[in-house]
Amino acid sequence: MYDTRRGYGFYYDLHKVEQITLPDESSLTDGKLNPELLAQDEALFQALWKGYFKAISIKERKNLRQQRQHMPARFWHILPEMQG
Repeated sequence: MYDTRRGYGFYYDLHKVEQITLPDESSLTDGKLNPELLAQDEALFQALWKGYFKAISIKERKNLRQQRQHMPARFWHILPEMQG
């Protein structure tokens, strides 16, 4: 998670949490990390995650109120599964 207003974020690598800062504003495009800075297979992992999320979600049982309780709607633009 990276806070653009405060200019810092946190990175978790399954072992430890590190505080990070990006070198300049060109690293972010539309509030997201520039695709050139992502790992080579990040697009593949995001596509796999979107496919998994789509396969397990049941449209008739969607509960937006509960989703907002767990993750406020202001963060939804960051989540891969909530993007188109």
